[in-house]
Amino acid sequence: MLSYNYYTATNYGEGTYFSPKAKISIGYATEDKKTKCQFVILARVLTGKFHKGDRNTVTPNEGYHSTVNDETNPT
Repeated sequence: MLSYNYYTATNYGEGTYFSPKAKISIGYATEDKKTKCQFVILARVLTGKFHKGDRNTVTPNEGYHSTVNDETNPT
């Protein structure tokens, strides 16, 4: 069973965060107490049209679908 690990930090706005690098994602995965394993989900994510977000972003600007940390090289 997967559990969701929520953080109060919203560096690029509220929502779900993805990374093209497993090394970054595993840093946010908590260890399952029973199995002593960490889990990440490998998925292709369609971001749509995006713009740079910040801590105050609640929803993307009009005409955009998502936010990123760097528009030229999102990580």
